[in-house]
Amino acid sequence: MTIVSEQYLDIVTYNRNALNNLRRAVVLGQGQFSLILARVNYQQLQDILLTELSEHLQIDRVRLDKTTKNLRSAMEQVPLSLEQPPESADQDRVLMVTGLEDVPSEGESPSVLETLLRAANLGRDGLPKRFPYPVVLWVNDTVLQSLNRYAPDLKSFSATPIRFEYPIRSLIKVLREQAADTFSQILDTDKGIVLSHRLPLSSSITEPLAARELTFALRQLEQLPKEHLPLVGEELLADLLFLQGRNLHQQGELIRARGYYEKSLLQWQQTSDEATVDSSAAGSSFTDLD
Repeated sequence: MTIVSEQYLDIVTYNRNALNNLRRAVVLGQGQFSLILARVNYQQLQDILLTELSEHLQIDRVRLDKTTKNLRSAMEQVPLSLEQPPESADQDRVLMVTGLEDVPSEGESPSVLETLLRAANLGRDGLPKRFPYPVVLWVNDTVLQSLNRYAPDLKSFSATPIRFEYPIRSLIKVLREQAADTFSQILDTDKGIVLSHRLPLSSSITEPLAARELTFALRQLEQLPKEHLPLVGEELLADLLFLQGRNLHQQGELIRARGYYEKSLLQWQQTSDEATVDSSAAGSSFTDLD
């Protein structure tokens, strides 16, 4: 999905203090190893922030994925630019490590993510010599919990995580578009609405809501002040509850899935009832005019 410039500026403005804090940490860490944790729960938001940061910093990026087994080995694949003089004397250099959320954290025990973090924790003392520059680990809430649990000594190298968020209006806009996209794929699939089937990614429309991001979004919406709730709307909430039920259905958590389906149905019924009342009130008004 392409973010319009106004929305891009809103997101950057909303996160200005956090962006400045991250840039300041990078500047202070030049010439030596320093670990910076950047917490963000949404891939699209992370991409926007990296685009903004690239205007001020010389960034090299290591992208982890589901095949990554060792954090240090992945970081050692860094391009040579960090080992050479900077392209511009005005730009500070940093290594951004993204994709930890894509390293498998479920399934086998211990999980791949647990093994990776435990190994990184054991090898933490070798990092300053091998990486004499700032390193930013981008994490979501789930990865941050795993980091606290499996790599506490490594985490102690960093200060408090720098937190990035969507402005509420931008979050709602993104959720509306992605929910509409996901329902379009459900309705367009040749097999019809089969709740247990995963949807393919589409290059022509936006990526469907990832299960983990939907969980984060629902949690964030639940914590909104009451005065912001009208911005969400009952229809969007009903859609998101249904999609969360579908995600849990795919994972085989049928009891929890049913709970979300029922909550979604209740929201739709409330929306329908309100629409009926509004329609009746409008009819009465026109009758009165006669």
